Amino acid sequence: MDINRENGEIAPAGLLVALQNVDSIECVVRKVTKSCGIAIWEMRIERGSYMITIDSKHICIAGHIGKWYAIGERDTEQHGKLFLLEHETFGDDALCLIVNESGKVIVEDVQNGFRDYEERLADQTEKR
Repeated sequence: MDINRENGEIAPAGLLVALQNVDSIECVVRKVTKSCGIAIWEMRIERGSYMITIDSKHICIAGHIGKWYAIGERDTEQHGKLFLLEHETFGDDALCLIVNESGKVIVEDVQNGFRDYEERLADQTEKR
């Protein structure tokens, strides 16, 4: 999605806003502004309208500073399609995220790609 900085309109094509735990459009606007430093005057978006794909870039994830892009994907039984995200500014110097198609964070502080997901899933299974 591209943002027209003059009127704040968002058009499909780049920036993705993850809508997890969002009650209203105003909440989304606050989160985007806080996370990405973008001034948005108007936002036309529907809950769940945009899904992450392997080609997604400029992704904003609630609770995480900056923008992210997908560097890997994996289909899983428990969480469906997952994406490994890398920070656009810090790249390999920052820990990655694993999120589902709607942008919900599944694993934070990822150092070893999807192996971290598998290890944490195994740990959860052992605890049961």
